[in-house]
Amino acid sequence: MRILNLKRIADPKDPVTAPATLANRFDAAMELIRLLKEAGMAPESFDADALFDLDLDVIQTTIRDLFQKLKVLVGEVLQSLDPPPLTTTEAVDNLTVSTIWSIDAGGEIQDPPF
Repeated sequence: MRILNLKRIADPKDPVTAPATLANRFDAAMELIRLLKEAGMAPESFDADALFDLDLDVIQTTIRDLFQKLKVLVGEVLQSLDPPPLTTTEAVDNLTVSTIWSIDAGGEIQDPPF
């Protein structure tokens, strides 16, 4: 953590979210910063090149190690693998209809213009 100068803004109290496995250094670095913020720490000014030039495996190992230590202190947020089911109202609200017909001012259906 020498690259990121950390400032503690709060004591970690809430459970932390398990980190995702990511395929690029930028997303992995952002995941590290997210986990730090969730733990009550905020990075102060830092050299972005030094962080983003690290090997992806180094960043992911750091994230996993930090998560394991935080999990012992505050627990882990359990994540459901299945999304919550849509209610009927939500399903209807999310429907969109596309048509080639139009309705005129009198309420009559008009044929397509082609």
